[in-house]
Amino acid sequence: MALFSCKTEKLQHLSEHLLAIPSSQNDEVSGQPDPYYEASEHKRQYRVVTKGEATEIIAAYQAGESTGSIAKRLGRSRNGVGLVLKRHGVEMRTFSPSETVVKQMVEMYELGQSLATIGKRYSISPTTVSLHLRKQGVKIRTR
Repeated sequence: MALFSCKTEKLQHLSEHLLAIPSSQNDEVSGQPDPYYEASEHKRQYRVVTKGEATEIIAAYQAGESTGSIAKRLGRSRNGVGLVLKRHGVEMRTFSPSETVVKQMVEMYELGQSLATIGKRYSISPTTVSLHLRKQGVKIRTR
């Protein structure tokens, strides 16, 4: 019985303490959100693509420029540029290296070159290099 009454007293003391906290410090307790998390700096901002920008993106891509270089030049993301092209029905280019290039990539990798180095040489991502090497039965090294 004494143990139970001790916990009851502590609980009562805690509730009195919480009620004594000024309301500005008591916002979290009262259920009010912390205003820091409501700041607009935490919301994602999207820039609208104008018709002129969309036309420029499409023309540049059809002229052979990569989505990455277009994005860099216009201050946009590569995914955003790709989305504009997709929405306007532009057929995307894909890179499929020839058998000769794949053999060269395998040789380079077996000589100790990294996936990133090989990818830079052929202007493809290290993930794509890895994909082609795996298709050839090459075991990818761990980091």
